[in-house]
Amino acid sequence: MLTEKTKKELLRLSKVNNYIIDKIETNQNLKHQSKCGDQILFQTIEINNGKFNFKHHASGCMILLASANALNKLCNDKPKPEILNLVQKVINSDFTNLDEIDVSLKIFNIFTNTNRKDCFLLPYKSLKDSLESYKPLRRAIK
Repeated sequence: MLTEKTKKELLRLSKVNNYIIDKIETNQNLKHQSKCGDQILFQTIEINNGKFNFKHHASGCMILLASANALNKLCNDKPKPEILNLVQKVINSDFTNLDEIDVSLKIFNIFTNTNRKDCFLLPYKSLKDSLESYKPLRRAIK
């Protein structure tokens, strides 16, 4: 069972963020959906020196929304190899506790061995696919 503290933290993390997803490059916007109907879409934005920021639009359960927001905060302004390494570790369960990857993920330890694992992992799979299929915008040379 979830403690009141855990419930409050999940609610705080799952607050709705109003991101406007730009439709500039449709191949960057990969929509992922789980069996239960949760949906998430990530947009990859290269800022400078190979570092990335992300916008996401998600609809679904509190666990999906909280996981997506925590992942977004964790991965913003980091280089692609570092992000892919972190995401792959979580997807492959290469950890004993999630807090060894980052303290902000500690709250999700209770979901890694339950039937809600898919809700927690959907943002990670979506972000991985979005980053792997990312192609930089072509800029005109003046």
